[in-house]
Amino acid sequence: ADFPEIESLDINPVLLSPAGIAALDARMVVNPSRFGEGPYSHLAIRPYPEELQRTMFLKDLTPVLLRPIRPEDEVGWHRMISRCSNQSKLFRFFHTFKDTSH
Repeated sequence: ADFPEIESLDINPVLLSPAGIAALDARMVVNPSRFGEGPYSHLAIRPYPEELQRTMFLKDLTPVLLRPIRPEDEVGWHRMISRCSNQSKLFRFFHTFKDTSH
């Protein structure tokens, strides 16, 4: 994932013995046209986008951190949605529902 220019890496055979491990042969295929692409354009799942985090201030100057949702936010998100009125859910999601799923 750190080197998008590497298309494939084949290590075969690998010799395993009580003395240790050794790669007897290796082959790497490099695609030079991929040099200089965006840092995560080759990943199916991108790292958390920390660059989207922002600290904003309410009218009373209370700081509020705005950021994309994370997996560990799931429990709090379900709790928040369960406390919303049907009208709030309708405005937020364009329909109402009783429960949320993963």
